[in-house]
Amino acid sequence: MLIDLESPVYTQAQVLKLIPRLKPKTLQNWAERILDVGEQKPGKQNKRLYTPIGVIMLDFMTDAVGYGIKPEKARDLAKELGAAALEFFDGEPETLDTGSSGVRWVVINEATMAEFRRAFITRVEDDYYIEFEGDFQVAPEHDWGKRTIRSFCILVEVDYRAAMMVNQIALLDAGKLS
Repeated sequence: MLIDLESPVYTQAQVLKLIPRLKPKTLQNWAERILDVGEQKPGKQNKRLYTPIGVIMLDFMTDAVGYGIKPEKARDLAKELGAAALEFFDGEPETLDTGSSGVRWVVINEATMAEFRRAFITRVEDDYYIEFEGDFQVAPEHDWGKRTIRSFCILVEVDYRAAMMVNQIALLDAGKLS
């Protein structure tokens, strides 16, 4: 495995370096109330630590909320994307070891991009659905009748996003991310 995705090791400051568009108060709020992304009750004088998979989920949630999805709904979608990211890394994607620097990268090029999965997030009335490429349907498996109102459909590069975040984490771990 490239890294242990479920081990809480990253501080709030490190998470904010990895996701610069995420505000500190938003991160604290989400960590306390919305999303289980690491060590939840670190105790007095200890810092909350975040898991790499939690960072991947927070990255997605930040974008989803930016699209107007409420944090609670974004959390549900992020959990599904987090599970997909774990599945992607369980498949041991191609990596490149840079040797002396100690940095290992998930290879992202034209060949690997062709293999990466995508998902579609669709809003139908007040509900959001995530469907992975190949499983996508014009409307979810419900009889919506004449009331079907699709507000939007967002394409998410699931495996690419996870690979890019793990590569960012590798830079952080090697002291190369400022």
